[in-house]
Amino acid sequence: MELSEIFTDDEILNLRLAVSRVFNLISENGEKLDKKEIRAYEKFISKARRLESELAVELFTGIDNFQVLDEKRKSSGLDDREGLRYISALLDRKSERDVAVDYKKTLLALGYYIANASGSIFGDKVDDDEITELILIGNDLELSYREMFNSNQIQRIISMIEE
Repeated sequence: MELSEIFTDDEILNLRLAVSRVFNLISENGEKLDKKEIRAYEKFISKARRLESELAVELFTGIDNFQVLDEKRKSSGLDDREGLRYISALLDRKSERDVAVDYKKTLLALGYYIANASGSIFGDKVDDDEITELILIGNDLELSYREMFNSNQIQRIISMIEE
């Protein structure tokens, strides 16, 4: 897949910014940036070539620096929710349904992976606030509840990163 044949440079940037937006929405639930969450984000991005979503592979492998991407997110003019809704509509308009859904599910899996990186060792690592945030992210991406809660698909994406 050649991204530039489908999307403009600005659209490609916005599709990449979705990664930073998901990280920001999940990590905002904590008081400060959690090093475990940052490591989880970096691991997920660094292992992107293992993913089934061709679009995610193309977009994630083009991400070099978390801080640079996050600065672009902050200066984009869109808040994180607006940014996710924008890329959802963009994907629905310019790509096949299965390509769009696979990328959206990969973003949701990234959010879960980050949320699961920190938390109590004695209880659930993903707390109620993070679960709520994951549902809101799924809603922003216009995923159906079935698409959001099919844990086998989300777990398969995460297992590709863990291998």
